[in-house]
Amino acid sequence: VFSPDGESIAFVSDGKLRRRALAGGVTQTICDAGITRGIAWATDDTFVLAATFNAGLSRVRASGGTPEPLTTLAADGTERTHRWPTVLPDSDTVLFTVGVPTKAGNYEDSPIDAVSIKTGKRWNVTRGASQAIALPNGDLLLSHRGTLSRGKYDTRSGKLIGTPLPVLESVFGEPRSGVTYAAVAKNGTLAL
Repeated sequence: VFSPDGESIAFVSDGKLRRRALAGGVTQTICDAGITRGIAWATDDTFVLAATFNAGLSRVRASGGTPEPLTTLAADGTERTHRWPTVLPDSDTVLFTVGVPTKAGNYEDSPIDAVSIKTGKRWNVTRGASQAIALPNGDLLLSHRGTLSRGKYDTRSGKLIGTPLPVLESVFGEPRSGVTYAAVAKNGTLAL
């Protein structure tokens, strides 16, 4: 994942979250990352990460430290994972995929929830996708069965407005983990 200013990149290697300036220099180890299921780099210079495949999201300073919980799985056992975080342009809202025990290894119709970094408040945004990807204007790309659809996110209600419209088909991903191999740059360029 790229830093918000586009000058650095963060990645997981040997179970550690690391960062490095694109111009070169020393690779810095941020924290243990386990079997990562997604990283997002917020504009407040923190990472949101899914450090394991069976837990909530954590947050850690981009300069390094110990990750602190951002989300927790539902106490009633109806959730088994939070993964594939993406930070909206407001820098406070993180969207993520919720995996449920009844569909282990199948994320195509998962809930996409949101959490406020500042308050910890959590809510459901939509259902029926494997991953959400934030666009620079605040819209969302939603992945479902290899198709990316674009939806309008309403910051007041925290929900999608209308029905997302398909924009690209046959996008590669891994249905068993829910990931879609796509990313969007700050200028709106989509990489697949």
